[in-house]
Formats: sequence, structure tokens, C-alpha cells
Amino acid sequence: MGGFFLAVGLFTSGISRDQIVAFILGLVVCFAFVLIGIDLIAVQLDAASPGLGSALKNYVGVTANFQDLTRGVIEFRTVTYFLLMTAGFLVLDVLTVSGITRPAERRTLLATGLAILVVVVGGNLMLGKGNLGKVDLTEEGLYTLNEATGRILSGLESPVELTLYISPKSKMPSQLVTLERDIKDKLKEYVAVSSGNLSLNVVHLDPVEQGLLDDPDEQDDAAKDTLDKLHKKGIKPFQVESIGADENSIRLIYSSLQMVYLDKKPETMSPVMPQVLPRLEYEMISRINRLTRDKKTKVVLLAPIQQTEQNKEMAKLYAQLGQPFKQEELNEFKVAEQALRQLGDHEVHRLRSNTSDKPLPMDADLVVLLAPAPLDPKRVDEMK
Repeated sequence: MGGFFLAVGLFTSGISRDQIVAFILGLVVCFAFVLIGIDLIAVQLDAASPGLGSALKNYVGVTANFQDLTRGVIEFRTVTYFLLMTAGFLVLDVLTVSGITRPAERRTLLATGLAILVVVVGGNLMLGKGNLGKVDLTEEGLYTLNEATGRILSGLESPVELTLYISPKSKMPSQLVTLERDIKDKLKEYVAVSSGNLSLNVVHLDPVEQGLLDDPDEQDDAAKDTLDKLHKKGIKPFQVESIGADENSIRLIYSSLQMVYLDKKPETMSPVMPQVLPRLEYEMISRINRLTRDKKTKVVLLAPIQQTEQNKEMAKLYAQLGQPFKQEELNEFKVAEQALRQLGDHEVHRLRSNTSDKPLPMDADLVVLLAPAPLDPKRVDEMK
């Protein structure tokens, strides 16, 4: 970005004879590129001309293209953007200086400069629509596919069909215009490592044009049939705020991801919004893993139930009197157990002691450890 702004400064210096004017002009141009990439400006431009603000924000503005770098991810699409913009302004600077020294050729140089701008912007548009790859520089590789993901997907016995149900780009609010592209870029990464076990289809749904929002008595048979099929799949529209130049409104859009495997009941993620994308890998792979398993996942919850000191003293007293004493359990993890049982389609087996008096089931798929006290050494060996 620094090189790009320096190139802009050189260009404005070339077209101005006064250094102060050149500085102010360069500052204005750089600030304009920053503003173009801000959502608020893009919304206003979209309100005046649908699609214009979003295109300028994603393919011309600096802010949107610089965001990935701030997350520690170098996308080659972003690198090509800055290289093209920097090269374009450097060439314009050379042409400007040449025009000063050769006044007779100014018209030719001006036409050449305009052609270069068109090429630069067009190049950004073409490259911005594709996925050119990226380098994840975050310490924990937050934006890199986990190796286990590739093993799970490539080891599937039968293919899984992914279907993205989403509203057309033209029907999306300005802040969600790139949602389809962003989701598809992520899903294509999974398809690439799946060894052919994943396929991706995109279905565009517009609830208004398809009459899905009409009164049930006024819907035609096709709309009713479509709506019924979508509801059975768990595909439903949801409301989002659309920010316009004059007023804000509420739109109904689709953005759902369905996973189909053989004749099993499909798994559906809905809604799939920008804030879901960072955890899309976990959400999708966990569903695929659950969908493709022959049996339910067996979860062992190791959460001991302790006795209070008061209970122990009362037990001794009752023992001395020769009377039975009903122990009152201190179940600190009752809520956690209930939440785990309601979390998904799996079996939960709870072990109530840290000791190895009751062994861990050998067919356990996952052990959840909630143990405030030290584990018995034999229990540790079992878990290993």
C-alpha cells in the first residue's frame, strides 16, 4: 500500500508545478481511494447506481483490499491489485513527464494514460473474481485448512454433495454483495482437498420473484411446491438490514448450505453469513463427519460428583447411629452434561469418578474431561 501511495504522489507531482499543490492533490487522491473502499460510501453509491459502489469498493478501493493483510493473510489477488495500481500510476507519471517535455504529443499521451487506467481497473476486476491462492502468516494458521479436514474428506466412502442456496447478487444488500464469492472461495478449497469426494452446486433463490412471500391463498402451485421442498430441507429466508441513501429497509434473502450424503437425512447450515466464514471449516466438517458415520458418536463425559465436607461428617454420624444416610451429591457439571446431551446427535456416557473403578469404554470417540481433582494414574493410562 505504501508503494501504491508513493506512485500516486509521484503522479500528482508530475502534473503540478507547485510542491504544496502536489502534496494536497496527492493526499486527496489517496484519501479518495481509501474512502471508495469503505462500506458507508459504497452503500451511498449503490443507492444511486446499483452495483457501482460494491464494484469500486472491492476492485478499486484500498480499504477492502488491505483488510486481509491486517488479518495476517496475503492473498495473491490483493498483491496483484497493489502491483497493478502501483505500476499504473508509475506509467502515468512517466507519460505526464513526457507530455511536459513533448507538448505536441500530449493528446496521444493522454489517450494512452486513459487506456492504462482502463487496463488496470479491468485487470483488477478480472483477477478479483477468481481465487488465486493465499499465504497464511498467522501464528496458529487460523486461515489454513486443517490437515485432518483433508484426511476426513478424502477418506469418505461416497461423495458428499454441497448445495449453496443463496439470493442473487443483484438482490443482496450492498454489504453482502460479495457473500456468494466469499463462500464459494472457501468451499472450493474443501473441494480441492477432497479427492473428488465433494461437489458444489449453487442455486439462486429470490423469494420475491418466485412468489414465495405471497399470501398462501394467492400462491400458484409451483411456488407452493418450491416453498414446501425448501422448508423440508431446512432452507428458509431470513431478514437483513439494507442500508440505502434515503432510508433503511429490511430484505429477505437466502444463504444456506446443505450437505447430502447417500440416502441419509441432509445436514443444513443456515444462515451462512460473513461472521460464520471463519468457523465454516469446523461447522461443515463436523456435520459431514456426523452425516457419514455409520453409528452415533459416542462421547464420554468424565465429570466427577463430589461430596461436601458436611456430607462426609453426617455420613459418619449416621454410621455411628447405625442408620442409613442418603448422600447428597454436589453435581457441579449438571448443566454441562445437559448441554452436551442437547448439543447434537450423539450418545453421552458420564463417568462420575476420577478413579479407575469403572473403565473408559473402548469404543469411545471423544472424551470430555471436566475434572477439578487430579486423575488416577490408571485413568490417565486409559485415556492415552
